Amino acid sequence: MIEDELSSLDKLVAPTPAPDRQVWRRPSAVAPKDASAEIEKNNLKLKIMYRVASKLNSAPTLQKFLEEVLEMAFQVVGAERGFLKLMEDGDSGGGMEVVRFLGAPRDESITLSRTIADAAVNQKVAILVHDAQIDSRFCQADSVQLYGIRSALCVPIWNRTKIYGIL
Repeated sequence: MIEDELSSLDKLVAPTPAPDRQVWRRPSAVAPKDASAEIEKNNLKLKIMYRVASKLNSAPTLQKFLEEVLEMAFQVVGAERGFLKLMEDGDSGGGMEVVRFLGAPRDESITLSRTIADAAVNQKVAILVHDAQIDSRFCQADSVQLYGIRSALCVPIWNRTKIYGIL
C-alpha cells in the first residue's frame, strides 16, 4: 500500500520526459576546478551566515554582537581597519559604533571618509574603491586628500525604506 503511494508520488515528482526534450543528467563525480572553487566560496558564505545567526542569537549585548559582526567582516574582506556604526533615527551623528584594527585591539578612532559613506548611504549600494586618490567620484573629497585614503569598502545596513547604519 505504501509502495503504491510512493510510486504514484514518484510519477508526480519526476514525470518521464517527452522524447524531444533533453534529459537532465547527473553531473559527473569529477567537477571542473572552477566549480570546486565556486562551491568552496559558497560554503564559506554559508558558514559566515550561520556564524552571524549564531552570534545574533547568543550575543549578550548589542555592542558584543556588533563587535562579532565586524570581526567576521575582517575575516571575509581582509581589512586593516574597520568601522561599524548604527544610526539613531537616520542621524549619523548618534548611535552605537565599533572600531577595530588588524592585530591587537586599540582604543583609537578611525578616519572615515564622509563622502564615501554618504555615497553608500544615499545610493543604498555597497561601494568598493581601489584607489580613492584617483577615483573620480572621491578624489576631490577633503577627507580623501587629508588622510590619504586609498582603498575603502562601505556597505549601508538598510532595509527597503530605512538606513540603520554602515559597515
